[in-house]
Amino acid sequence: PPRRWPIALGLVAALALAFALLPRPQTDPLEVYRTTPGAVERSLEAGGERVGTLVQLPEGRVYVHLSRTLPPERTYQLWQIQDGTPVSLGVFERGLLVTLSPGATVAVSVEPPGGSPQPTTTPLFVQPL
Repeated sequence: PPRRWPIALGLVAALALAFALLPRPQTDPLEVYRTTPGAVERSLEAGGERVGTLVQLPEGRVYVHLSRTLPPERTYQLWQIQDGTPVSLGVFERGLLVTLSPGATVAVSVEPPGGSPQPTTTPLFVQPL
C-alpha cells in the first residue's frame, strides 16, 4: 500500500540522521602516517629504551610520535638543529607533524608548558633524517 511509503522514508531518514550523529572512533595519526605510501618508519630511543616513532613522509613531512608519558606540567618540544643551534618546531603532548628539508636533524626535549626559547633539558634523542 502506497500510504506506508512516506512513513518508511521518514523512518529511514531518521535512522540515517541518528547514525550520522553517533560518535566515531578517533583515527590514530601514527597508524595513518605509517601506512602512507612511501613512508619510512624509525624507532626513537633514549638511553636504550624505545620512546617513540618517527615517520618520514613524502614531500619532506615528518611525524614524530612519543609513547612515553610526560611528567605533570611538562610538554615535549621538537627542535631542528641548524648549524649546531636548536630552532623550535613546536610543542606537543603525543605527536607532531612538520615539514623539514632533506638531511635535517631533529631533537625532542621535555619543557615547561608553552615551550622554551632554547632547550632547558638534555634532549631525549637527536635524530638525523
